[in-house]
Formats: sequence, structure tokens, C-alpha cells
Amino acid sequence: MSFRLQLDKRYDKLRQFLTVRFICGNKRFLEELRDVLHISAQVKGGSITRAKGSYQLQYAMKDGIIFFGYFYEDISENCLLGRKYEAFRKAVNEIRGGVV
Repeated sequence: MSFRLQLDKRYDKLRQFLTVRFICGNKRFLEELRDVLHISAQVKGGSITRAKGSYQLQYAMKDGIIFFGYFYEDISENCLLGRKYEAFRKAVNEIRGGVV
């Protein structure tokens, strides 16, 4: 997951970007993961690109917000990856204007 503010030159203002990426050396695995996530998490996007020695399955902001609920709803605190959860929670909180 990555979250950043970036200047959008078309509108001369800062925009928020949230991306969720799964990285793997096996493209077929990512294709199957995308199919499963479309059904189970009800996300709509997901593009697979080639990177150095691996493939990336990447989702943009709307699907990223859906993933937050999908990954962390009804999960016990001892199962969380603390830093990942906090970074994800803060990003979604900022995007939603303080409502998570």
C-alpha cells in the first residue's frame, strides 16, 4: 500500500493517491488472485504489470478503500501487521476526511 500527495499539473492542485500492490514472480498466481478478489472483495480494477524480476497486481484509490474494510474488518488485533495497518488506516482516514 502506498499513499501520497502529488501535484496534479492539469489542475495545479495537490491530489491524493492510494495504491495497493501485490508483488509476485508468478503472473498466473496474480491473475488468479485478481479473479478471487473481484468476487470476494468486490473490487473492480486491478492491472498486472511487469517489473524487474516480478509482476505487480495494482489497484487504485476506490479499490484500495474497499480493501481496507476487506482486510481489516472483524480481525483481532494480534493478527494485524501493526505498521501496515496504521499506515493504511491513516491513508483511508485522510481520504475519507476523518471517517474510517
